[in-house]
Amino acid sequence: MKQDLPINKYLPSITQTLQQQNSLILQADPGAGKSTAVPLYLLANLDLSGKTIWMLEPRRLAAKSIAHYLADCLGEKVGQTIGYQIKNERKISSHTKLEIITEGILTNRLQHDPELADVGLIIFDEFHERSIHADLGLTLCQDIRQGFNESLKILVMSATIDTQQLSNFLDNAPIIISEGRCFPVSEHYLSKPVLSNQPRDWLGNLQKLILKAYNDSGKGDCLVFLPGQGEIKRVQNWLSTIVDSSQTVAYPLYGSLSAKQQQQAMSLDKQGRRKIILATNIAETSLTLPNITSVVDSGFERRSLYDVNSGMTRLIMQRISNAAAAQRQGRAGRLQAGACYRLWTSQQQKTLNEFSPEEIITTDLDALCLTLSQWGIKSFKELNWLTAPPTPHINASTSLLKKLALINNNNQLTTKGQQAVNFGVAPRFASLLATVATEPTVIQNLAADLVAVLSENNFLQTKDDADLVHKVMALQSYRQHKKQALTQYQLKPHSAEQALKTANNLIKKLNSPSQSYNLTQCQTLLAKLVATAFPDRIGKQRNPNSQRYQLTNGKGALLLEFDKLRPTAWLAIAELDGQKSDGRIYSAIEIDESTVEEIIGFTKHSSYIYNPDKNEILGKQSIKCGAILLAEKPLQEQDPIKMASCLQQAIKTSQLAILPWTKKLKSWLARINWLNNTASTQTDDWPSFESNHLFDDIEEWLFPYIENITSIKALQNIDLTTLLKARLPYPLTAELDKQAPESYLTPSNKLIFIDYSSANQATVSVVLQEIFGEQTSPNLAWGKVKLSFELLSPGKRPIQKTSDLANFWQSSYFEVIKDMKGQYPKHRWPDKPLEEKPGKSYQARKIRKVK
Repeated sequence: MKQDLPINKYLPSITQTLQQQNSLILQADPGAGKSTAVPLYLLANLDLSGKTIWMLEPRRLAAKSIAHYLADCLGEKVGQTIGYQIKNERKISSHTKLEIITEGILTNRLQHDPELADVGLIIFDEFHERSIHADLGLTLCQDIRQGFNESLKILVMSATIDTQQLSNFLDNAPIIISEGRCFPVSEHYLSKPVLSNQPRDWLGNLQKLILKAYNDSGKGDCLVFLPGQGEIKRVQNWLSTIVDSSQTVAYPLYGSLSAKQQQQAMSLDKQGRRKIILATNIAETSLTLPNITSVVDSGFERRSLYDVNSGMTRLIMQRISNAAAAQRQGRAGRLQAGACYRLWTSQQQKTLNEFSPEEIITTDLDALCLTLSQWGIKSFKELNWLTAPPTPHINASTSLLKKLALINNNNQLTTKGQQAVNFGVAPRFASLLATVATEPTVIQNLAADLVAVLSENNFLQTKDDADLVHKVMALQSYRQHKKQALTQYQLKPHSAEQALKTANNLIKKLNSPSQSYNLTQCQTLLAKLVATAFPDRIGKQRNPNSQRYQLTNGKGALLLEFDKLRPTAWLAIAELDGQKSDGRIYSAIEIDESTVEEIIGFTKHSSYIYNPDKNEILGKQSIKCGAILLAEKPLQEQDPIKMASCLQQAIKTSQLAILPWTKKLKSWLARINWLNNTASTQTDDWPSFESNHLFDDIEEWLFPYIENITSIKALQNIDLTTLLKARLPYPLTAELDKQAPESYLTPSNKLIFIDYSSANQATVSVVLQEIFGEQTSPNLAWGKVKLSFELLSPGKRPIQKTSDLANFWQSSYFEVIKDMKGQYPKHRWPDKPLEEKPGKSYQARKIRKVK
């Protein structure tokens, strides 16, 4: 390396540390040269006893680019000392000593050769991205060092990582920090914040930043970071209307472009024009773009978010992390001083999360769980993790693998699972391929093409066509007549080529000869294949001619109105997003009901529910396909056991409200609960009759006595009073009547119910004249409470309340009668009430004698 890079002065210490230690953490700013200078220096100076070095890159483009650059530094072609392997592409020979590979390749290699006897060092480059493959690869490498290969060395590199966390995980590995990037980069922020993450709300501001960066950067090129292809195309179209194409050219840069298109973006323009490169976060790391002097950062990215409840994933737009912002800024200082223009304020910069969430906690773990079973462990907890995967995600994925018959109840690979892992594709696809391994050749070819189409994102130029038959037929057409198919089906050349390579590799692994199929065969056979791979995503129209579907997994799905795939009664859906309401359908095929029944099966369910509106138990028979209700009708013959069980559940659901509570029973319960609460020390051994305790003990005092009752009507005839009173021993019943009597006997021999609804107080409402002669208030609750009297006027209106009758007769009584005499002059208001005969309030008429 002839370049004067910041990392150069650290190279000897990096080598010396790795010579003495088996682990090292290297943190170096963007542009320091770690991805290029470090592996070449180690290749030449680190003694690995003839063993090879593997360097992991998170992206295919970076892996290829670095491999070509390093080989060029040695004056060689790729495939000699420096080689690489990415999906569907491998350039490695027996002379290769440094292999640049993507992270998913590592996992497959570890499964086939867990000892790694010929590997001396594994470099995890740009580890800050924390892909699930990187986390899994690091975990498995640690496991290898503990059980198979203690001498295996690990170097973890990035500009922005939690070095201490990594050091602890790698057994207190030493840390080397390379400070200072190649050239300074100035930072420019907005004066006012952009509050919306919707592109329509911020693209205008971004366009202004692009023009400012372009005008301020002299003769340099400009790199613009955008969240996705849609935004890239919109900005590219806008630029085409305002720039002079003879002076400036705009190039897109994202993963699904062809190698030629990517190279155009990464190279100097052959006509000497200035470039504006519109890139996704693919350009954040490991790519050196020549002549970049300014970066314009939208500050947004799209990330996948897995919903463990639905088992589906949706794309969300979110702010990038501080680490990602630093990576993007560093692109402007690789080869010269630069500037970074950010679509957020300096205040918003302080609110950015330090790091993006690790993929292992935000994605589905189906492939990870299958890998762990292949690794031979029963639980993910048997391994040490830098960030442990969430247990609910593990459980959901394990459940799916069992449904696909890839693992058994001990999480070990089944015979089918052992066959499936050899295909190197997602578990659903691997299960499908293993299933069709014994089917006719045409089915095997169709299955391989289906998997290839679904594995390659954005297969078609147009997004709105969800018809899988169209997509699979397009791939076959491309296999037969490439140029014609590209035009006829509007295919993306790079994606089509990748899909074809994947399909051909899978056909080869199936030991199947290549065989073409016609449109009729595709329409007939493909639906069954999709249903086999995605039994939980079979959709039935909610209403005739509707674009909305209910899925067998209980979720909803939406087919866009202008989609070429017309709405049909049933769809087998392969691709949709995991929106909380109706997810958009991206790939599907019409399927007939008989095929659905064959693959998924229809089940009959007898159910009993309590209908509170009709106050009855209803028995229904339903036919379902997963969560989809196909038909429902009343049961002709009721199951008395299930009816009784439903009734008991209804009692619980209603919180006992549907039981026949009589007024007298409620009064009895009020008395005993009042006594329990008022004189708790005397009732410690008494059972509780509070509603929550009755609910908790319902299995004891009620359910054994209503086992044969199957209707709400019959329930109303039970003797609930007897059942409840049976909980109270007989001696306590007598004590209850004594300490909390049901009623009060007035001096005039009238029984009046006592109200026990208030805590620590019992009240009787009585006309004043009825208690003439009652000298004191009676004692209740073992003398702890005196009976309160609500004294009523002759008109039955309250005039006084007291629990101290003796004092009332001596004082308050005389104040009361002053008013009462005026209101009720014909009624009795004696001055000596204790000597007066109790009874009616009015004075008896004198009878005149007739002469």
